[in-house]
Amino acid sequence: MVECTNFVVAVSVAMRRWGAPAWRLEDDAARLSAALGLRVGIHVLPTSILVSEPTGTRVLSVRAGAPALDRTDAAVQLVDAVVAGSLRPYEALAHLSALEAAPARYPGWARVAAGGASSSAAAVLLGGGIPEVGVAAGIGLLTGCVPVALRGSPERARLADPAAAFLAGLVVAAWPGPLAGEISLLAGLIAFLPGFSLTTALIELATGHLVSGATGLVASGVALMQLGLGAAVGSRLAQLALGPANAASAVPIPELVPLAMGVASLGFAVLLSVPGRWVPAVGLAVGAALSGEWLGGWALGPGLGAGVGALAVALAASLVTRATGHPLALVQTPGLLILVPGAIGFRAVQDLIRGDLDAGVAGLTGTALAAMALVGGSLVGAALLPARRSDPVRATLSCRGGEDANGGLAVCAGGVRGETL
Repeated sequence: MVECTNFVVAVSVAMRRWGAPAWRLEDDAARLSAALGLRVGIHVLPTSILVSEPTGTRVLSVRAGAPALDRTDAAVQLVDAVVAGSLRPYEALAHLSALEAAPARYPGWARVAAGGASSSAAAVLLGGGIPEVGVAAGIGLLTGCVPVALRGSPERARLADPAAAFLAGLVVAAWPGPLAGEISLLAGLIAFLPGFSLTTALIELATGHLVSGATGLVASGVALMQLGLGAAVGSRLAQLALGPANAASAVPIPELVPLAMGVASLGFAVLLSVPGRWVPAVGLAVGAALSGEWLGGWALGPGLGAGVGALAVALAASLVTRATGHPLALVQTPGLLILVPGAIGFRAVQDLIRGDLDAGVAGLTGTALAAMALVGGSLVGAALLPARRSDPVRATLSCRGGEDANGGLAVCAGGVRGETL
């Protein structure tokens, strides 16, 4: 009993640290508890996890971390194995401990390079030309070093977002040649924009996780304000020192769009710690997102284009999950990230800082509409093509307390038999 309960709690805490959203974590924990015959409830709060047991309730302090999709995938595979009865909970707990102790999949220099690659690809996809792509790549490389330089203490780590935006604004405003600065700025900060966290928060609200969703929504808004303020300060300082920026219109290079999609897929895979063998699936998600957004914008208008893109990503992710058994997040997260719903909000914050209230309010409204379109598309896609049946396998595994012949706890007694429902 104790080891079974410990695994349910440990895997929930680990998945939260690896960026799993509240609804997905609670669903997996409920599935696992039901299969093991436990009366353990896992409830995700903004900065903690509430564990309810027959003997009482305890609160574990844990904050959601950045997405680590490789570890989340491995944890879900452990849950599936225990639910199917092919792995004992104490064995799964040992695997989970080894997973937590393992080093990061990609070294720091690879993540910095991926930031530069993703930024250059985003500049192409946002309609930038050669100057915008080059400046965005440089900003991506520069800002990718910021979290590494500030990770020594929690106090410095909290400054990563505004510091990165400050450097990006400084570089764009100080660039000596003609430049469509907004494209370079947005693309250079692609890894910092809280578009995915904003979408996740709204999905949590839509699925009834009100506390986690509301907190995530506020956190996304604060992140946007920090980014907007940092970029505005950097840009203003550069203008005071060097004079006004040499603004120009971008000359798009559509022939590079297919290459940019491939580069973005590879960059996002590294930034999100996706295993290398899944890069083609990430490319599928990126292609589905951009194609869906373009078709939706053409047929329904730009406001709903992101929703069609999210629908296409959800359907593609469900197909991959049905074919491989791996969780949706491996494909869906990069697909939603490329739709950059946070870009509109970032522009709106900059408009508000400049004193353009009308444009700022309109931008914030557009951000909310785009994010809700993404949520609607994701939920509709999940309903049209569920990734898995809610309870495909039941493991008749009883976890009972007691002592074995050696005086230790008899963790899992009884036979294990998988029954297809």
